[in-house]
Amino acid sequence: MGTPATRTRAALACAAGLLAAGSLGCATLERGGDEWVSVRTYPPGARVWVDDAEPRSSPATFELARGRDHVVVAEGAGVERSHPIRAEREWSWHLRNLFLLPGIGNLVDWISGADRRLVPTDVEIDLR
Repeated sequence: MGTPATRTRAALACAAGLLAAGSLGCATLERGGDEWVSVRTYPPGARVWVDDAEPRSSPATFELARGRDHVVVAEGAGVERSHPIRAEREWSWHLRNLFLLPGIGNLVDWISGADRRLVPTDVEIDLR
């Protein structure tokens, strides 16, 4: 049967093995929950912001959470325009997780938003 310490070490080794196996297809570990989006305006130099972030001068790059939709707003030369950024599910991550360790990988990716991608990642807004 072994000593209590031996059983504890064995249980910890098993738990670590299950966690490692479950993380093999995990989008959260592989690429994280954020994605970079670049914004360019024509003409350049306009004020741009995403959601409620501080405005920046175009061209600009923003690190955005993959787990939800966003709105880019550009303002310049008396014109203001917005552009949506959608968070789209990537089902390939869910299929990988189903074969490696059902439930855990999908749950973690759903919570972190890593099972999604932002579309588009290059935004161009014409203010002319």
